[in-house]
Amino acid sequence: MLRDASPVPDPLVKVVMLRIEGEVPSAVDPPPGCHFHTRCPHVMPVCRTAYPEWRQMDDARGVACHLHTTY
Repeated sequence: MLRDASPVPDPLVKVVMLRIEGEVPSAVDPPPGCHFHTRCPHVMPVCRTAYPEWRQMDDARGVACHLHTTY
């Protein structure tokens, strides 16, 4: 979502900016479960109750997302 909401540095390229819907989670008092579930377009019930565990994908990448476990 962050990449899709970022502007393109070329002024000649026309881009439709993605509007991220939902409520911005509090950094001081994050919601239970995954801290990003309030804005995630792929939210599932488990996201609201359990924080996802970190999974190392390879030497350079990792992910903490319940959606990843469904693939």
